[in-house]
Amino acid sequence: MDCSDCLERLHPYLDRELSERELDEVRVHLDECGGCEPVFVLERVFLERLRGSATSDVCPDEVRERLILRIRQGARGILTPTARTIPIGSATSRHPDR
Repeated sequence: MDCSDCLERLHPYLDRELSERELDEVRVHLDECGGCEPVFVLERVFLERLRGSATSDVCPDEVRERLILRIRQGARGILTPTARTIPIGSATSRHPDR
């Protein structure tokens, strides 16, 4: 395995999406290559910190339900009986340039 093959497997390796054989091939390359190993370490640390900084805050059910209700009410209000609708084709048939 060369460096470009190893770097192509960076994220699948870190996410444990490779087969056991591929994982072993990457490990062997990382043990032997001084250039690839720091890249993998940097990316691994970055992902760990990113995952650690993600919040697990969840919107309370009551707030979520009120929000969904308001969104639905707003969507229904877009075409209320007082809203003007124009039949398809009527807007172009009245245009003086056509």
